[in-house]
Amino acid sequence: MIRAAAVSYVEFIRNTPFIVQLFSVVFGLPLLLNYRWPLESSAVLAIVLNFSAYLGEVIRAGIDVIAKGQREGAYSLGMTPRQTLFDVILPQAIANVYPSLTSQFIFLFLTTGLISEVGVEDLTWAGRFIADRTFRDFEVFITLTVLYMAMSYFFMGALQLIRQFAFPWWGRK
Repeated sequence: MIRAAAVSYVEFIRNTPFIVQLFSVVFGLPLLLNYRWPLESSAVLAIVLNFSAYLGEVIRAGIDVIAKGQREGAYSLGMTPRQTLFDVILPQAIANVYPSLTSQFIFLFLTTGLISEVGVEDLTWAGRFIADRTFRDFEVFITLTVLYMAMSYFFMGALQLIRQFAFPWWGRK
């Protein structure tokens, strides 16, 4: 039952555009619940709903590639299923999919520019605001591109350092 619900959620989220999900959460959810909350909260909720499905699928794939012998070995040492999962399986799974998780994080960062479509003030919104007042669209969006690229490279470098400290054994042959 839980597995079917999780698979349905992941497939629904992965097969609908983020902008549709964003508009549904920002404009549809308040109508359904008869409650209004700040646009920023709605945007964060839409991002969390979207990217949790993608991240869950990446981690599931990482767990699936761990050899069955790892689990059997942990059980033979007397480890409980919980200890096996958290001490044996997940560290290897996360290390294996860390590059994919890094890519998803960068994609998440770059996707946040879409939240300006519902009126949330972010970097893209600020660029559009400046472009609308100066009529210098090309220069503003080139600047935005450079800023997004610089921040993406910064995040990639920081995440690479984290990987080296968190998984020092990863990548060694």
